[in-house]
Amino acid sequence: MPDDAKYGDIVPVIQPLMEALRGLADAAEKLAGTTGIALDGSQAMDELGRQGEFVGLGAPDPVHSAHANAGMFRFTATDALRQFAKLFDSQPVPVYSHLAVARAGLEAAALGYWAADRGVGVRTRVQRFQLLRLRNCEEMIRSPMPEYKDRGRVVKAQIRQRCGALGWEVICNEKRIEVAGHSLPGSGALIRSLLSEGSNESGPLQRIGSAAWWFQSGVSHALNYALLESVEPTEVTVSALGSQQAPIFTSSRAVGLQAIILGLGFRSMMEEHRLLFGWSDNTWATAVGAFFIQYGRVIGAEPPP
Repeated sequence: MPDDAKYGDIVPVIQPLMEALRGLADAAEKLAGTTGIALDGSQAMDELGRQGEFVGLGAPDPVHSAHANAGMFRFTATDALRQFAKLFDSQPVPVYSHLAVARAGLEAAALGYWAADRGVGVRTRVQRFQLLRLRNCEEMIRSPMPEYKDRGRVVKAQIRQRCGALGWEVICNEKRIEVAGHSLPGSGALIRSLLSEGSNESGPLQRIGSAAWWFQSGVSHALNYALLESVEPTEVTVSALGSQQAPIFTSSRAVGLQAIILGLGFRSMMEEHRLLFGWSDNTWATAVGAFFIQYGRVIGAEPPP
C-alpha cells in the first residue's frame, strides 16, 4: 500500500481494506447467530454436560457463564472492528482516535481467544472465568464510588470462599491474581499469544503486534512518544512566535498495518470460537478470504495459514 497520505485524501486508498474489516464483523455476527449457542456434537456442548461439577461456585450454570463471558469479549471485539472501519468512511479521518479503538478491539479479541481456548479442559475454562471475575472485582474496588467498592469486596470474598470449597486456592491482590495455580496473563502476553496462533515460534506478525500494542497504548494514555509519531518531521517551519511547527497527518500505510493486525487478531479469535461452539457458515470463509486479499495488498506477502 503506498504511503500517500501526507496531504491528500487517503479514504479511496484504504476503503477496500475497511470494507474487508466490515465484512469480517458482519460475517462473525452471522456465524455466531443471535444467541451464540453451542451446537450438538461441539466441544462446548460436551463441556455444558459437566455443569454439575462446579455448582459449588454458586451459579446453576458455571460453564455456560464462562462461555457467555467469552461471547461478551467476542461482541466487544466485533464492535471495535466495525467502528474502526467506520472512522475512515470520509474526511476528516482521525489522527489518533482510531488507535484507541484498535487497542480496545485487540485486547477484547485476545481475551476472547484466551477464554475460548479449545486446548484447555472445561475445569481450566471455568477457573479462567473466575480469574476474570476477580480482575473485575479488583477494578471495582479501585472505584471512587462506595457502592462499587463494596460490591467488589463482597463478590471477591464470595469467589474466594466458593473456589476454596472446590479445593481451588485463590490469590487476589493488586499485583497477582491466581486460581488453582492458574494466573491471569497481562494484555501484552495475551496479544502475543493471539497473534502467534497457528505458529510454534515468534514470527514477524507477533513482533509487529507487540509494537502496535505498545504504540496504541501510548496514544491511549497521551504519551509523547506515541503522539509525536504522527508528526511529519521533514517539513518543519518556524512560527512568528519562534516555535517549531510541523504538519500532522494520518498515513494510509500506518492505518493499513493497524487494520491488518486488528483483522488478524479478530480472525484468530473467531476461529477459536467457531471451532469451540461448532459453528460453520460460508459467509465467514468468504469474508476471511476477502480480508486476506487485502492482507497481500498491504503487506506484500502471502497471508499466514
